[in-house]
Amino acid sequence: MTGNKFLILILSYIVYISNLLGQEVSIDIDPYGEMADIQASKFKTPGSDCLDYLAKKNRQQFKQMKIEDTTVLFICGESSVIANPNDKNFLVSRMNAFDKAILNGLENYSKFRGQIIAEQISYSIKAGINPNKIKSAKEIREEALNSEEIGIFDKLKSLANEKIDKRLLEEGIDPESEKEKVLKVVSNITESSSFRKTLETYSRISISGIQVAKVWEKCQINKPCRVAVLLARTPEQVGIAKAILNENSITVRGKPGKPIPKEWKVRDILANIGARIRRDENGNYHVLATAIAVPQTNNDTSLNVAYKNAGSLADGFIRKFAGAIITSNINSNISEIENISNLGNSDSEINQYLNAKITANSEAAKIYGISLISQGPVIHPVNPDVNAVYVIKKWSFESQANAKKPLNVNNPKNTSDNEKSSKKTSNTSLESEEADF
Repeated sequence: MTGNKFLILILSYIVYISNLLGQEVSIDIDPYGEMADIQASKFKTPGSDCLDYLAKKNRQQFKQMKIEDTTVLFICGESSVIANPNDKNFLVSRMNAFDKAILNGLENYSKFRGQIIAEQISYSIKAGINPNKIKSAKEIREEALNSEEIGIFDKLKSLANEKIDKRLLEEGIDPESEKEKVLKVVSNITESSSFRKTLETYSRISISGIQVAKVWEKCQINKPCRVAVLLARTPEQVGIAKAILNENSITVRGKPGKPIPKEWKVRDILANIGARIRRDENGNYHVLATAIAVPQTNNDTSLNVAYKNAGSLADGFIRKFAGAIITSNINSNISEIENISNLGNSDSEINQYLNAKITANSEAAKIYGISLISQGPVIHPVNPDVNAVYVIKKWSFESQANAKKPLNVNNPKNTSDNEKSSKKTSNTSLESEEADF
């Protein structure tokens, strides 16, 4: 009897353990849990990295934020490199991709800002029909818009009013007795795609003092490389850009930073895109611009042409940095804004218009103090067989002051990174240091 009880006890224990194990095996795995996050992370792009970076720093895109002793506006932009990494023109295509990423960021910010201004214009015009709302409309506008945006508001409100008056005249609407029809016309015009595109474009013209503060790049096998930029804008940068055009400007200084490098590694060359701000150990601001070009052949003539082209591009980055200031400071009248509006909704035509405007203004400006600080060969890890050249140019308040004096240009020796042979790498990622503000 005792043996039977013991056997029953053993069997009961086995059944209990089996049920327990069965329950453990049957536990459901959350399909939206950690494994899903890991899988999704494989498809992250540099643009996501830019936004994640801002989040980790407790910063927000499209919002002016207090960072140490200044106010910074952050914008993310992203684009793809069209040329395959095996293509000889990969590095040229890469430069173009960063230009498109910058443009992508500015377009997104202009749309964001344009929406807010458009809403204020519509509300203000409608409030004008009801005098009791005029004061509240002004209070809301002053709270919603900064001083620069109020300037855009004033110019575009004038354009909207002109269009509204023209439409009322064409349709024979009496503003005094047919207020409901007037309100409908106001909505139709201020909410039209043509007016919104005009507002967004004018908003882009007014964005000044933008630098590329940080870059990301991701290359994967059998996929186009993608790049992203973090654009930053501060009052100091606006002041520096204005100073580039004025040789008698007062020097702007910030807190001490790091010495300007005398030698440049491949990572630094590839990551230093467009016009970037650097503060030296004395707090002096410098504008650095790096450009890359590829010799078409292996002879000396082609090499010289590549260096010349890279130098012109680097020079152009600094000039465009100033050119944007020139454009944004033009007291645009209705006819200039109409030039933009008449282009309709074609983004390519609008981009051509803006680029031509910035280039024309920057080339016409007399800019003193742009100097060469480094040049040499450079390669990209995904295509090390293509030998490109880089040129780095610099503008500073000191170089501006010494522009008419003989310049002793320092061309550092090529770094060991450039001289060593490199193996081709299909999967690469690049993240630069953050520029100074």
